[in-house]
Amino acid sequence: MLRRLAPFVGRRRFLWTAASSSHESLESAASQCAERIRSSIAAAKESPPPPASLSSKEEARDSCFVLVSQSYPAAEIDRLTSTFREHLADSAGNSGVCFSGAVVDQVVIAGETSGDPCLGNGLTVLYHRPSNTLDDPQLRSYPFYIGDQHGRQRLREVAVGRWHNKVTDRFRQQSDSSVTTRWVAGVSGVTQAMSHMVLPSELSAPAVFPALVDLVLFAADRDSRQALDLLDAQFPQATKIGIVGSRTPFLNGREYTLLASNNSSSSCVHGSGMVGLAFARTKEEYTACRTPKKGPEVLHSSLVPISDALRIVRCKGNVVLELENGDAARSLIASVRRQRMEFPEKAGEKDTRLFAKITAPSCVSDGAATNTLESAAAATVFEVTGGDPAKGGLALDTLRDLSPGQFIQFMVKGNNDSQRVLDISDASDPSSALLVMFGAADFYGDAARSRELQLRNASAAVFGSVTEGGFVYGGPSVPSAATASSGHGNSSVLSGSVECPVPGSVAILGLK
Repeated sequence: MLRRLAPFVGRRRFLWTAASSSHESLESAASQCAERIRSSIAAAKESPPPPASLSSKEEARDSCFVLVSQSYPAAEIDRLTSTFREHLADSAGNSGVCFSGAVVDQVVIAGETSGDPCLGNGLTVLYHRPSNTLDDPQLRSYPFYIGDQHGRQRLREVAVGRWHNKVTDRFRQQSDSSVTTRWVAGVSGVTQAMSHMVLPSELSAPAVFPALVDLVLFAADRDSRQALDLLDAQFPQATKIGIVGSRTPFLNGREYTLLASNNSSSSCVHGSGMVGLAFARTKEEYTACRTPKKGPEVLHSSLVPISDALRIVRCKGNVVLELENGDAARSLIASVRRQRMEFPEKAGEKDTRLFAKITAPSCVSDGAATNTLESAAAATVFEVTGGDPAKGGLALDTLRDLSPGQFIQFMVKGNNDSQRVLDISDASDPSSALLVMFGAADFYGDAARSRELQLRNASAAVFGSVTEGGFVYGGPSVPSAATASSGHGNSSVLSGSVECPVPGSVAILGLK
């Protein structure tokens, strides 16, 4: 089964196109996708010469973001970038394609009958080619890789308990008095590792002018927090969207399988870190005042609220201590009991996963958290990972800090049968030429539902995938003066890019 996602043909600043295939052979799937991409380029009447606005040392190049399910043999996946480049080389001007991508659980593939996309095993490809129209602004891609060699620390490996560790030297070095003062004040800066990361050379000046970066598309492992903070600080005006790759130790011995290749014939397969493409406009097209862009729209359609939005009175780090109606743990227990009384069929369920929606004060009215697209950027959802009914505390699955005055609303997963169809009409921009959709799924608990998930009412063709690790999203923002002067990013849960492993959630970004 093959689906070509049609490009927008006409007067466009650049060309986005995509293709997907569920062929059982990865070689054949790559060949089919490459053929469809060549056809799309030919249909758009794009010619290969680079735009005149670029210097000879800065030639325009095509870029490709590939996502492949782990249903294929490891040897074929390792050769994927080389195989795909060979198939694209049949078309003139495609020899300099740069690649990024990852192995995921499932990819978005078109339906056979209705035409609505669904999830399945296969290969999906997002392809970008700069326009050669002289009076159109140009968008150039910069492939990158961020790993441990760039100073990254794996915070989640030592984040159990979220307490300052004096022995491992993995956290910020502070005096005991400073640590005590900040902890008593409710500011858990000690839970944030001081970042010594530096941008790779391919994203640093003079290679890339930070103010010109519009979009960062990437795939990463679960320890991407410091890399995200670095990207937020360096490219605050850029939209970020990425997928967390699947764990592949039983496929090829690597923790993750991240694919990267520059415009040469060489290719690399990384077992950890972050690979991606940064899209930046040329200096000739830069203007100091640009219209702010919208970030990805996030849907949590599989969750239903079981409480009102409650104001947080006391919190420390990722731990909620007290709400406006009492202890946080007791409020959660009371909400779960009320829900099971209203729905007796839920009473026998064991190991129910609980979630919490954190919302900014400006997005709460009369005890109810608004759920509009305008307020989506000011609300995030985290899983409740632990609690102490005796002391009243609740821990959330985040490396960022909560703040008093924010609102929390407890949520649980809804009826699985009613969530097999995902309506994305509210998150689809009619003017988009193509939609990028990344999602999170619980394949252990909801394997059947995940395979049968249908996407309905999309305003354009959809490229994307889902994994158990989830996705990352972030919209354009303006760093505060305090953040800029401190040398590190704001640690609030409502600032910067957000990691979302909540099952059933999706992030959707329209490409124009």
